[in-house]
Amino acid sequence: MLSGGIALYVKKNNTCHETIQLGENCEIICNMDEASIVGSINSYEYSEKAIEILNRRMARSCSIYIVNPDYENIRAFSRIVRQSYVKKCLISRDFYFTNYMRRFFTLLEQENIEVTFLKM
Repeated sequence: MLSGGIALYVKKNNTCHETIQLGENCEIICNMDEASIVGSINSYEYSEKAIEILNRRMARSCSIYIVNPDYENIRAFSRIVRQSYVKKCLISRDFYFTNYMRRFFTLLEQENIEVTFLKM
């Protein structure tokens, strides 16, 4: 299940929204031409579906809220960062600084994406 605090934060800031469930642990919250992806995307198929939804909704900006920054999630979110208009990344502080996290932070820096660390 999603972290209730993050989902509530996103829903408060997006007044008129549509929520799309993506697997058990992820939601895409769309508001006009903006979107937020909240939760865990731990498969290639779900990352592809998220990119398809963002493209279909013509999202000009996207925020990602990574609750569980393990290898599979970071790999899936990296794919979304490369193929979508991600402007902001909120990530749980519960991660180990490994090679895959270093590569992810390098990608975020290259794409000029704002990063905020969340206390869970």
